[in-house]
Amino acid sequence: MAVDPSNRSIASENPQSWNRYSYALNNPIRFVDPRGLASDDPNKAKTKTGYAQGSASTVPGHAGGTVSGSAGVVSTEASSPTGTVAVQSVAASGSAHAVAGQGSVSVGATGQAGVLNATNTASGTVGGVGVQNSTSLGVVSASGTAGLSGSTSSGVSGELGGEASIVSASTTTTISIPLPGDLQLNITVGVSGGVGAAAGGRVNAGADNAGASTLGGGGKFGAPIFVGFEVNASVTDRPH
Repeated sequence: MAVDPSNRSIASENPQSWNRYSYALNNPIRFVDPRGLASDDPNKAKTKTGYAQGSASTVPGHAGGTVSGSAGVVSTEASSPTGTVAVQSVAASGSAHAVAGQGSVSVGATGQAGVLNATNTASGTVGGVGVQNSTSLGVVSASGTAGLSGSTSSGVSGELGGEASIVSASTTTTISIPLPGDLQLNITVGVSGGVGAAAGGRVNAGADNAGASTLGGGGKFGAPIFVGFEVNASVTDRPH
């Protein structure tokens, strides 16, 4: 064990921080210190204001890449042992990608803007079956997406649609069921709705060389009240 050389972790009001040999204020159940510089409470809400960020990346062995960015006035995120709650006020984000090579091609773009958007994610295990849920609420928002991808080895997928709403809500739940041979069946079911207008759909089907296969689709339509659905099934390797 080595002494902590960083003064950032010293707080005069907390005697536990004076010990240069202790980890996470001697309370590793609540705090974490992944960089060894200062303890952090993962359950504490993290807020950023007046933010803007962007990124660009390429795919090795392929031509093209992805460009994305986001900006907003306020963004708050809080974690818990079971999931994450995120709230964004007056925010916009977008991304575009075009990638080709090794028998596959993928092009598409997405965009989203809104006055208020809140998302809650949670995960757990019930009787050996994994359960994940994501629920979101949007107020005065607009979004759109368009994309097409295909591969000789993994199948094809396509998506096209848009939404503009005063109030919208959605919830998506994924259940992972263990199968023989270190495989698992993942079933995703989602529903959405709101006051506004929406139209679009998504389909995907395929299998890759590793034995993973997927089949699914969804749609969203209606005005001045719209509804949406999503169903997706896949067989993948079980995580270890």
